[in-house]
Amino acid sequence: MLANTEKQALQTADHLDSCIATVMECLKELKAEDICHIENTSLRSLICDNMVIVSGRSTKHVASIADNLISYLKKKN
Repeated sequence: MLANTEKQALQTADHLDSCIATVMECLKELKAEDICHIENTSLRSLICDNMVIVSGRSTKHVASIADNLISYLKKKN
């Protein structure tokens, strides 16, 4: 039987995986280019555990991707 902390860790990991999948899906819909997900957990960074890096065709395209991703995530939550 799993302890409460182990259950919470699994739920948190599942939620994080779901969030990353949502972000990746949205970026594909927005036609982001060179989408790269970097899992940082082995580095034990204090800043973040995951990074998603993308590029776009132009400065306007990248700004649009960022704005639309933020709007999409706000609506989803």
